[in-house]
Amino acid sequence: PTHLVEVEGRVEGTLMYSALGYYVGREVGRGVPSIPKASGASQDELKALGAGLATSGGVAMFSTKPARDVPRIRVSPSDLRDVVEELSTGSGGLVCLGCPHLSLRELETVYELASKHGVRGEVWLFTSRSVYEEAVRLGVVQGLERCGVRVFRDTCMVVSPLEDMGVREVITDSCKAAHYITLMTGGRVSVVLKSREECVRGDESR
Repeated sequence: PTHLVEVEGRVEGTLMYSALGYYVGREVGRGVPSIPKASGASQDELKALGAGLATSGGVAMFSTKPARDVPRIRVSPSDLRDVVEELSTGSGGLVCLGCPHLSLRELETVYELASKHGVRGEVWLFTSRSVYEEAVRLGVVQGLERCGVRVFRDTCMVVSPLEDMGVREVITDSCKAAHYITLMTGGRVSVVLKSREECVRGDESR
C-alpha cells in the first residue's frame, strides 16, 4: 500500500462507503490505499468503496490490512458529508440504483423495502444478466415489478440516454453515478444522493 487511511467514526451502508471511496480516491490518485476500517464491510459495501475509489482517482486496488511506514490520510464524518453535499445538485426525481450493478442480495433488499413500505415515485434498478436471471428464477424480479419497480440488465443509468427520455433529476446512493451523470450531461440532469433506504421507501420523507 502507498497510503494508510484512518477513518473516524462508523461507516455503514453503500452510500457512505461510496463517499469514502470517492474522498480517498481524490487523495491518493493512482495509489493503493490501506483502509482497515473496511475490514468488516459487506461485499456490497466493498463494491461501493471500490467504485468510488476508481471514480475520483485511478485506484485499481485497495487493502483492508493496516499498512506501516506510509503517508496517512485522515477522514472524518464531516468529510464524507461534504462529498455527499458536493455531488448532490438536485432535490428529487427518478430513483436509479445499480452503479455498480446490484447483487442478488441487494435486489432482495430493495424488494423487502418495497413490499413492506411501498416505493415513492419511479424506481429503476440495474444489474447484470446473470444476477437478473437468478432473480427471475427466485421470483424477486416479478415481485419488484408488482411493486412498480423496473429492473434492467447489462446497462446502467450512466450510459442510458436519460435526457432523451425526459429525465431531469435522479436520486441515487452511488457517488460514481452522481459524478458521471453530472459529467456526461453537462449538469443538465441533476442528482441527489441518499441512503438506499431513503431512495426506495415510499413512506420516507424526501
